[in-house]
Amino acid sequence: MDEELYRRLRGIEEKLDRVRTEDLPALRVHVATEVSALKVKATIWGAAGGVLGSLAAIVIALVLAMR
Repeated sequence: MDEELYRRLRGIEEKLDRVRTEDLPALRVHVATEVSALKVKATIWGAAGGVLGSLAAIVIALVLAMR
């Protein structure tokens, strides 16, 4: 029974080592990539919103100036 318990514990330790050395770093890289992509998207949407707001203000100013 002790041998079986030791074998199972060793298997668990090996799986935990694999998670620490392979899975977590890969997950960190994936999360960093996603965060970078979201920052780029936010920048693009912010710029688009700023341009649209500026264009709307210019159009309104021109319409009011033509009256």
